[in-house]
Amino acid sequence: MLERRMATADEWRELGAKVNAGDLDAIRAWYRTAIDEGRALIRRRNYKINAADHDDVIHDVLAKNQELLLHAESPRALFLQCLANHALDVLRKSREVPLDDKTPEPASVSSHASRLDVQRALVELSEGSQRDAQVFYAVVVAGEDPDVVAELFGLTRENVYQIVSRTKKRLKGSGEP
Repeated sequence: MLERRMATADEWRELGAKVNAGDLDAIRAWYRTAIDEGRALIRRRNYKINAADHDDVIHDVLAKNQELLLHAESPRALFLQCLANHALDVLRKSREVPLDDKTPEPASVSSHASRLDVQRALVELSEGSQRDAQVFYAVVVAGEDPDVVAELFGLTRENVYQIVSRTKKRLKGSGEP
């Protein structure tokens, strides 16, 4: 099977701009590009995910992060990082882990509600730095590792923590979480 050429970050940004403009052909091309690159990443990293679940994992990432991906500075890098993290989550959840006293409780509904508040707050941050909003989203909402986010955005780990801290202060000042 011939593998397609990976799209560049510029091609992802160009497709994202066309998708935002409502171009149906661009939507299909963006989706196809994400599927192809997602499958390649899952194969390349040799995740032990059932082949039938590959597309489900990719669809989940696209559905959860579509708006963020379409407006990201580096949509390809962000997509691949989100996909890698989600694939690892699927692997972790697929393992049967007996509950004991040391197993943390599952996230509560109030935790989910607070994440929704944070997502709403991100909309208010849109007039600020897009990069800061993306870093905040990746660390606080998506639960990404700050070291990974730092590498993804070309920042130091300390800078990521500083951005998150400043963003939280801004949100508290505006009456959000």
